[in-house]
Amino acid sequence: MAADGVTCNAVLPGSVRTRTAELKVAEEAELAGTTIEAAWEARVARTTAGRLVSADEVAATIVFLAGDAASAINGQAIRRHALEPTSTEARECRSRGAGGRV
Repeated sequence: MAADGVTCNAVLPGSVRTRTAELKVAEEAELAGTTIEAAWEARVARTTAGRLVSADEVAATIVFLAGDAASAINGQAIRRHALEPTSTEARECRSRGAGGRV
């Protein structure tokens, strides 16, 4: 397929503040007995970047992958989120000298 100009990639957006996410976080806040903003702050606190990724950032990645500049990118899973890496990912990054950042 790639020889015909067709590539297949995945964008993994992580936690993005959307209408659907707002409903999910509201449920989580109610179950935890906290405020919605406190629940969002807890999500942000678990990120390595100290913020959530915006829908525009995710869209920009998709637009890039659909363009000619990404024609050699195929079979990749592109992470566009700042969530805390798994312990395996952190170990691999530390072994490469990235300080545990993914």
